Amino acid sequence: MSRFNRYGLRLYLIAFLCASVQWLSACSHHEAKGSEQSDKGYFTEAMDAIKSHNYQSAIHKLQDLDAHYPVGPYTEQSHLELIYANMMHLDYAAAGAAADRFIHLHPGSNQLDYAYYAKGLADFKSNAGAFDRYFQMNTAWRDLSDQRNAFEDFRQLLSRFPQSRFAADARQHMIYIRNQLAEGEIHVALYYARRGAYLAALNRARNVVEGYSQTTSVSQALAIMSYCYDHLNMKPLADSALSVLRYNDPQFRNLNRQGRVVLDLGPRNDRRSWFNIISFGLMGNADEEGKEGIY
Repeated sequence: MSRFNRYGLRLYLIAFLCASVQWLSACSHHEAKGSEQSDKGYFTEAMDAIKSHNYQSAIHKLQDLDAHYPVGPYTEQSHLELIYANMMHLDYAAAGAAADRFIHLHPGSNQLDYAYYAKGLADFKSNAGAFDRYFQMNTAWRDLSDQRNAFEDFRQLLSRFPQSRFAADARQHMIYIRNQLAEGEIHVALYYARRGAYLAALNRARNVVEGYSQTTSVSQALAIMSYCYDHLNMKPLADSALSVLRYNDPQFRNLNRQGRVVLDLGPRNDRRSWFNIISFGLMGNADEEGKEGIY
C-alpha cells in the first residue's frame, strides 16, 4: 500500500471515530432530555408513591421536581409533601430540614403552622434511638438538646398560631418535654449526690424548683435539696426545703423516722459484685444496704 493510501485511510478512520462520538453524544443528550418530565408529571408520580406508602420513591420524585422546576405551581405543595414523606420514612433529620426550609421559603403560607409543628415533631422524635424498639430506656437520661429544640419549635407555633389545629397536641408535647427536662436534671443531681458532690447536686435540684416548678419532679428536687443541705451542715436551709416539701407534697414517703429525707441513690459500684455489674444488676450482690442512701 502506498504512503498516500495509508494517509487517506488514517483520515478516514479519524473522521469515522469523530462521527461516532458525535452520534453517541447526541443520542445520550436526546435520552437525557427524554427522561425529563413535566412538573405535573413529577408531582403526580410523587403523590402516587405516597398513596402507595413508597415514601423513598416519593422523596426522590419530589427532589427531582424541585431540581428541574424550582419555581412553579407545585412548588409550595411539593415542599410540604417532602416534609411529610421524610417524616413517614422515619428520616427525622431530613424532615426537620425540609420543614425549616419551608419556613424560610414560604413565610406567608397558610400552611406555616404545619411546618412549625412538623419541625417540632421531627426534633422530638429524633431523640429516640433504634434500640428503643427492643429495650425500655428512660429518655430523660440522655442528651436532651433535641427535646429543647422541639420545645422551642412548639413554643413558636403556639406563639404565632394559637388557634392552629396543631396547638393542642403541641401543648401536650411541651408538657411532656418539660417533665423530661426536669427528670433529666433529677437524674444528674442524684448522680452527683451519689458521689458526694453535694453542691453540684444542689444546683441541679434548684434548677428544677426554679425552672420547672409545675412538673412532677419538684418534690424529688426539694428532697434532694434538703438532703444536700443536711450533708453540708446547713440545717436551717435543710429544714426550710423540707418544710416546703411537706407543704407541697404531704404524702411524700421518702422520710425516715426522724423526719429527715431518704434518697434512693442506687447501688454503689464499689460495693457491688463483679457478677452484678456485668449482668446489669440482674444477679449477684447488688449492695442493697448502700442502695438506701439514708441520711
